Amino acid sequence: MIATAPRNLTYDLYDVQDDFVADDARYVAFVGGRNSGKTYSGSVKAMLHAMKPGLGVVAAPNFPMLEHGAKRQFLDRLDEIGLPYTKNDQKGILSIPDTGAEVLFATLESESRVRGPNFNWGWGDEIDYLNNASVWKALKGAIRAGDNPQLFATSTPKGRRLIYKEWVQNGTERHHLYRATTYDNPFIDAEDYVDGLGYEGQFALQEINAEFVTFEGLVYAAFSRDRN
Repeated sequence: MIATAPRNLTYDLYDVQDDFVADDARYVAFVGGRNSGKTYSGSVKAMLHAMKPGLGVVAAPNFPMLEHGAKRQFLDRLDEIGLPYTKNDQKGILSIPDTGAEVLFATLESESRVRGPNFNWGWGDEIDYLNNASVWKALKGAIRAGDNPQLFATSTPKGRRLIYKEWVQNGTERHHLYRATTYDNPFIDAEDYVDGLGYEGQFALQEINAEFVTFEGLVYAAFSRDRN
């Protein structure tokens, strides 16, 4: 349990982040370049959901992504507002007595991780790195409790995989998609950050511009017949 502190913290969000956090559509996704603040936005949105009673789930494709990404960011948000919570690390459950909320931390390596509970809300981070689409379907089916169940996702795109298929190719009026590049984040020195990465070609379009690019048929994406 953490110490109690004032809970009137104000968050600075740029426009895309703010729109994503405020959106109450059934399925909401934020696709962003590296260091665009997408996981941060997801943690703020998850924290706001945890201000009400009910069971939520914070999920990622594997343990390192969950533990060092989404889970850590979510706990940071709770600590910032001084909201007391208890953790059962063996069961992967966090309880917030003051709000009546419970949060399950789950990896998306098999359907059994999320099949069974009735969740009020769910946040999947870096879901384009999910290897098994059936696990995503199981997670969608588990978000079904309360008056306005919501599943939201944050990720850097990885080709044209889950997010592209779910929100672009097969999206409905209940699917809302937000996109931001690394350069859209006003809280970092984006030019210096991107210059240090040295990304080029299709990979840069994906990792920096958050574009749904395809690498099929490209043996060397940066190869140019004129230059080489």
